[in-house]
Amino acid sequence: MGNIVELKVGVDCHKQFILMTQSVGVLKMARTTKTTKNTVRPKPPKGWFAAGLTPESYEMSIDRTEFHSGTQCAYLRSCPNVKMHDWGTLMQNMPPRNYLGKRIQMSFWVKTKDVEGWVQGWLRVDGKDDDQYLAFDNMCNRTIRGTNDWTKHTIVLDVPEESTNIAFGIMLGRKGCVWLDDVSFDAVSNDVPTTECSCSNCGKVTPTNLDFEEEHDGECR
Repeated sequence: MGNIVELKVGVDCHKQFILMTQSVGVLKMARTTKTTKNTVRPKPPKGWFAAGLTPESYEMSIDRTEFHSGTQCAYLRSCPNVKMHDWGTLMQNMPPRNYLGKRIQMSFWVKTKDVEGWVQGWLRVDGKDDDQYLAFDNMCNRTIRGTNDWTKHTIVLDVPEESTNIAFGIMLGRKGCVWLDDVSFDAVSNDVPTTECSCSNCGKVTPTNLDFEEEHDGECR
């Protein structure tokens, strides 16, 4: 199957997430659009690709019957064979040159149906090394579950001058369906607080929770 990336014991969750969302060597679904029954699987939307731990467990494509605006949107839907720890993401990369040294806000609209696991939008700012991230938020403390009508969500991160890539997308874990529409990016002032994942090590210069009295404020993926 080529360079399939697997979760590695002893690697922190954020680095594992980077491994699962790099554009080379992780696209099981993108490499083949056929299922085991030789039926054609819908392709991801133009400009987007499928990644994650088990992207083959999810259908990711365009829905022309459901949308927030316009005439269509993207969707991720679990396949019948999805397992407890499966998750997939529909994602994209973009060059950071328009946002270097700025604070950016990613806005997007999400609708969900019967999500038994979790849905999370995510945004990551990469450094020069393959496993280096400079800023990261995957909504670990504001996970979406169940059935919800169209709702706007935002992620805000800083883009340092040394940034080399901006990756973003929507994740679905376990069973359910999620629709995604109207993704946009805007530079915002420093008065707008960042939403960086609280369990991220980006910019961390001191040890944390040495007396073990701090509580988790969300679920980190």
